[in-house]
Amino acid sequence: MMTQAKRRFDGLERFEYIMDDYTSHAFGRRFDLVVSSLSIHHLDDTEKMAFYKKVHDLLNDKGVFVNGDQFISRSAANEERIQKKWIEGIEKSGLGPFEKKQAYERMKIDRPATVENNIKWLEEAGFTDVELLYKYGPFGVICGSK
Repeated sequence: MMTQAKRRFDGLERFEYIMDDYTSHAFGRRFDLVVSSLSIHHLDDTEKMAFYKKVHDLLNDKGVFVNGDQFISRSAANEERIQKKWIEGIEKSGLGPFEKKQAYERMKIDRPATVENNIKWLEEAGFTDVELLYKYGPFGVICGSK
């Protein structure tokens, strides 16, 4: 993924690439923008709250945080439908048996929370203008400002 990112953003200024555990890394500076993609749902709820506070502290004034991630539904019935559709998509994807098995194994370590809880935790961390920008099935994008 890092190779792809470096290729994609080649030639653009002000990009910094760090490979480390973002929950414990000492960044040593502030940022205008922090983007996370399909990662935070692996943290438990307490870790999510702590990480949102850390991101808020890392942002410059008027900085923005964008989180594209997996979220669970508030409703058990909706969640069941969403998961069923997601599994049907995996089965129809053309992936081989090994790749499907890997996908299902990865799902076992997911710990997503609801959009509402994530928004609440972002606001408790100090973010303003927190908004769900996009949601499709288990995937969504939430952003907030400092």
